[in-house]
Amino acid sequence: MKGLKFSKAPLVRAVAIISVISLLVTGVTYAALQSQQVSLTKNTIQSATAGLEIGTSATSFSSSRTGFQFDDVIPGGPAMPTGGDIFYLKNNGTAPLQVSLNIPAAPDNTSGINLDDVLLHISRTDSGSGTDQVASLKSLIDGNLALNDTLEPGVTGQYTIRVSMATDAFDGSSASLGAFD
Repeated sequence: MKGLKFSKAPLVRAVAIISVISLLVTGVTYAALQSQQVSLTKNTIQSATAGLEIGTSATSFSSSRTGFQFDDVIPGGPAMPTGGDIFYLKNNGTAPLQVSLNIPAAPDNTSGINLDDVLLHISRTDSGSGTDQVASLKSLIDGNLALNDTLEPGVTGQYTIRVSMATDAFDGSSASLGAFD
């Protein structure tokens, strides 16, 4: 090779050879570590669905049903009706639903009943637990009562509802509350 002369000094030759080898190895390694890009394409995300319906029979459901009339409730007496009025909740969605109750607006209360002293008793009767959960009308107007119950997708739950009053819920010989949801 003309023009390229290595010195006869062994150290200079060794450094030159090592430098050339280093450049070749670095270039080869860099080329070997290169890869093509890959893609995960057309991904989509869809939520589960929530679909709760209510019925007063086990065969007919909708988003709203006419409720019950609780007669002959005796202040200080047992919750009425004795066996409870039955209603059903059905999960038509694809996600488990935690069941909770609330009353969105206060009922007509011309009798001056203390709403803290009027109690709703709710029980799930088809699951075997039969746990009676109790909440005052006032607490349900102020917020939610989360029942100790979850409805799995496709499941229909059977519940009973009863009403009781504290002995001092009102003054007088009788009282009534207007419609509430």
